[in-house]
Amino acid sequence: MDIYNNGQANGTKIIQYSDNGSDAQRFKLMPQFLPATSANIPNGTYSIEHKSSKKVISTQLKKENSVPVYLWAWENHDDQKFIFERLSDGTYKIQSVYSGKVLDVANITISNNAAIHQYDWTGTNNQRWYIIDCGNGYYKFVAKNSGGCIDIKNNASINGTAVIQFEDNGNDSQRFRLVCQSSHTYGAWAITKAATETTTGIREHTCTICGAKETENIPKLTHIHNYGFWLVTTPATETTAGVETRTCMNNSAHKETRSIPKLTHTHTFGAWKASKSATCTATGTETRTCTKDSGHKETRKVAALGHKWSA
Repeated sequence: MDIYNNGQANGTKIIQYSDNGSDAQRFKLMPQFLPATSANIPNGTYSIEHKSSKKVISTQLKKENSVPVYLWAWENHDDQKFIFERLSDGTYKIQSVYSGKVLDVANITISNNAAIHQYDWTGTNNQRWYIIDCGNGYYKFVAKNSGGCIDIKNNASINGTAVIQFEDNGNDSQRFRLVCQSSHTYGAWAITKAATETTTGIREHTCTICGAKETENIPKLTHIHNYGFWLVTTPATETTAGVETRTCMNNSAHKETRSIPKLTHTHTFGAWKASKSATCTATGTETRTCTKDSGHKETRKVAALGHKWSA
């Protein structure tokens, strides 16, 4: 296949021609199935942790262009931290905190096994990365220039393992977890232990990017009484006050008591009985007693009988 006279104008013919080694017969395959956009990763600083080895991508504590990045155990160095910046095309610029340079597919190639190295930012597609959510907190990084993924060669776990570009194969060598190094993006709080009136509770929320959890105490609940009916526990009498009690239905240890006034005495008298008999010339008396309380009595006079003369 040959571009006629190696022309560059729209409409130039494509012809068959014997192999002559010229640029008219040289073509570059370009990816046609790139992601539409990236996952929504907030701009910030992250480390890139390999799923299988739990080690991270590092720029070797070097600041020069074209230094290959590699896998290394986490040491909390700035060469293991990267600033993620979302670009207008939905890709990310991934810049080393230590060197200020960005992750770059060497030589802008689309080939498998191409080195991932660091380089000054130029804005070319080999420095632009789609970040795709693979579920369970893991992501893959897809180069815009090739559609190839960042890959830990042979899925190895040895310090110094090469980081390369390789076609998307779904393997764990292409799965990474982002670990927040600046600020977390927490989801909603979830109660893991409910507070009561006697014990504090606990709630936690989880970073939607790296899975880090934060917990805090929930204060004890303020008791709100919900009392039942008053119940007489000691009945009142005419000589002693009574007691009635009610209990909180939210906590039976909370009770209230109040006094019941003494009963007002209401007399219920028995029959009148003579206590001093009347005579012809002197009055008598009669008495009646309260059947509820014998200490309560009433007396009244009985008129003199007067003489009753015989004939």
